[in-house]
Amino acid sequence: MILHIKARYWQFLILIGGLCISFLSEIKAQNDSLNQAKIESYKMQIQAYQTKGDIDAAAKTNMELIDFLEEVKIWEQFATTKVRFLYYRKGKEISFIAKEVEAKLHENAKGDDLSFSLGRLYEQLGVICYYKQEYKLAERYLLEGYEHMRSMKVPRYENLEMIVHSLSNIYAWSFGRVKDGVHYAKLSLKYAEKAHGLTHARTIHATGNLAIMYSLLGAKNEAMDYYRRGFTLIDKTEKTEELSVLKSIYLANMGRLLEEKNKLEDALEYYEDALELQLEIGRLGEASFAHKSIGSLYFKKGQILKAEKAFLKSLEYIDQFSDPLQVNSHKAGLYYTLGELEIEKKDTALAKEHFNKGLSFLYANYPNKRMGAIANMYVAMAESWMSLDLNQSIVWLEQAMVSCSPTLELKDINPNISNAIKEHKFFSKQELCSALSTYHNALFLRYQKDRNSVDLELAYKIAETLIYLSDEVQNNLSNTDDQLAWLDSFHEIYQKSIRIAYELYQLKGEQRYLDFAFELTERNKSMLLLQTIQQGQALKFGGVPDSLIHEEQWLQTQLATLTKQRFDAIAQQEEAIEKQLDEAIFQMKETIKLFRETLAKNYPKYHDLRYKKDLVSIQTLQKTVLNEGQGLLEYFVTDKEIYIFYIDQQNVKLYKQEIEGTLKAHVDRFRKGISDFDLLQTSPQTSYEYYTQEAHWFFQNLLEPILKEQKAEQLIIIPDGLLGHLPFDAFLQKEASIDIQYKNLDYLLNNYTINYAYSSTLLQRNLLQKLTPKKQQILAFAASYPKGTGMPNMANDELNEKLRILRPMLKDLTATQKEVKTLEELFEGSFWYKKEANEQNFKQTASDYAVIHLAMHGILDKQLPMASSLAFSEDGDTLEDDFLHIYELSQMDLNAQLVVLSACETGYGKFEQGKVL
Repeated sequence: MILHIKARYWQFLILIGGLCISFLSEIKAQNDSLNQAKIESYKMQIQAYQTKGDIDAAAKTNMELIDFLEEVKIWEQFATTKVRFLYYRKGKEISFIAKEVEAKLHENAKGDDLSFSLGRLYEQLGVICYYKQEYKLAERYLLEGYEHMRSMKVPRYENLEMIVHSLSNIYAWSFGRVKDGVHYAKLSLKYAEKAHGLTHARTIHATGNLAIMYSLLGAKNEAMDYYRRGFTLIDKTEKTEELSVLKSIYLANMGRLLEEKNKLEDALEYYEDALELQLEIGRLGEASFAHKSIGSLYFKKGQILKAEKAFLKSLEYIDQFSDPLQVNSHKAGLYYTLGELEIEKKDTALAKEHFNKGLSFLYANYPNKRMGAIANMYVAMAESWMSLDLNQSIVWLEQAMVSCSPTLELKDINPNISNAIKEHKFFSKQELCSALSTYHNALFLRYQKDRNSVDLELAYKIAETLIYLSDEVQNNLSNTDDQLAWLDSFHEIYQKSIRIAYELYQLKGEQRYLDFAFELTERNKSMLLLQTIQQGQALKFGGVPDSLIHEEQWLQTQLATLTKQRFDAIAQQEEAIEKQLDEAIFQMKETIKLFRETLAKNYPKYHDLRYKKDLVSIQTLQKTVLNEGQGLLEYFVTDKEIYIFYIDQQNVKLYKQEIEGTLKAHVDRFRKGISDFDLLQTSPQTSYEYYTQEAHWFFQNLLEPILKEQKAEQLIIIPDGLLGHLPFDAFLQKEASIDIQYKNLDYLLNNYTINYAYSSTLLQRNLLQKLTPKKQQILAFAASYPKGTGMPNMANDELNEKLRILRPMLKDLTATQKEVKTLEELFEGSFWYKKEANEQNFKQTASDYAVIHLAMHGILDKQLPMASSLAFSEDGDTLEDDFLHIYELSQMDLNAQLVVLSACETGYGKFEQGKVL
């Protein structure tokens, strides 16, 4: 009974306590509301006094507001309001303000209230320092504010988002530390999603900012992924003016990326959409940017009058933009483009005047003349002036390099440029690479004009430095397409550098020039392919647990499945499904990226194996790869000549062969002669002449000068560029007779044993690789397409309409069965015929073999190249659709050293530097 009474007593106390808490909470809420109303009243009075120009009254009211905030203990607003007042009204030093306000907060606030107030205090101080261009101090205050915000027990994600957003911009734009900019932009997006959800302007803004950071990093495809995701979120978000502004910025930035990828028509469409939206919502300042972008595009297309009209329209609107820093930068770009226009119109004096005016606007933003934007301006000026005055261009480029760094001086550039660049700090390695590559080109052009070997030697040192920087930048890129684009941007540098190394070798005969030329040849061919192989080896030998290896393979499989579904949706014109799959693919790519970042962090050996660049040397080839009687011929194709390395156990020689006409024309005629079946049927004499004339021409230009001097019996051929489409075995050592006599022609294979490789580095790796007995065998598939079996199997329910129609039209290839049967008689391995030669069996067995032979139809999709496929046999109940697409193949764990595609529409794809076919 007593226990029962006590229980009732405690229940009563809890009830009364709850009512009291509720009552007090209600009173507190009412007080908070009244306080906030009074604060807003003060702010309105201050605004009114400022509008009238009564600064003293505004200051007095501001002081009253600060006193009221202290009285009611709203410490966060007290801190930020007092900071602004003391700085802007009283003109006090930042450090003094920080100490005074921080002391007040420590006296009065506690717990999360203190952490939050200190966080807001230092965020405000950081913003003030940023606008004063005191970037190191801004960084210090923002980081301190971030740490206070992070220490809160109950996180305020909206404030965390804003502070890391500011850090992202400082690192990327002020320090040129773009990788750090990406890191904080990612955090900003994460906090925005937690604070506001996906469909909110702040989240969309953070998504766009991360896209900009990736673009600055050179990862343009990753940037485009984020912009596409942003467009999806915009479509799902309630429409506001702020959202319309964000969308216009997205459109303009997407246009810029497309322009950089040389997709000018697509870029113009985005720019025009951005302009239309900006004019619709009355944002004329932003419209100025769109007019400038449109003008630049017209200028690239040679439409000078349209370009000039757009630039002048841009100037008309620019002063209506709100941010003075942006206005000055924008005006600088405008006057540069107007200068380019005057060069086109042959008015060099006015062009130079426009250039200098543009620089003056940038100097107004950055008085110390040290900023990436200034460096870019100098580079652009130098490129425009190159054909007019090389010496002036070189002066501007040296100034560009100094502007890329807070510490580099003009005296450091010549002659110790390589050491200087390794010793000094730079805002952005991409901007430095741009300045150096243009400088490299200008020096070589001046050498060709004046024949001064000092210019040649300096250009050589710059080439070495650019290779060093290229590796640093490429290692920051995780997207394969971005890596390929970066390598492609270096192809012209490789071309000029090998010319320089060749010239210096001819002048001085030093081995280092020959070694460098060979390194360039290797880099030009297979850097991306090598990196892909290294990634696989890093997983296996970098201490990564099997469970994580299997997890990555599973993630890649999921990505391949989603990509296949997206291609099917595109083919079926199902836009809603396509958008859903775009989002799913985006999320899967992010998961894979995060997974690899975690591997690199937790398994340092994996990181080292993945990123080290172990290219084989000439000396290693001679000692470990080449046997007696073997000669290796490695080619490097430029726009004007072909460089040919000949290496055997004792000798090394570098040849240069000038190209008469266009190499492509010779390659096309050769291939037409050997592979155009219609031409062979209708005009066998023409077909014969095409082949024999070109086959002898290639022998004369690619082999004869070398083979006359060397005595190799076996040749290892490492082609380059368009030469990768040619069977060297079929070259003719003598001119052919007029009569068609293929049997009596003097083929190269009659006198030499010929092997091929992608590159010397990969050749050496393959020779060192120990193959298991099974991997020394061959895997061969002979697909069949008998009539009446064109009905879709189970997986074909999702097959796109094009392939559904195509399947019954595939003709059976009877010779493929004989072809693979012959292989079975000659080699050990696994051989699949007819119904068994299906996609599922291939995927289950392909990773175990070093040699794969596929005899089947190939289907080229020119609109969506990654949707091209190999047509396996249908088996009626497989879970696969029996079309093996390129995007599926790219995600498979293959270990093959040789793949033979015995199919139509294979073997003549686009050659891409660093990636082979």
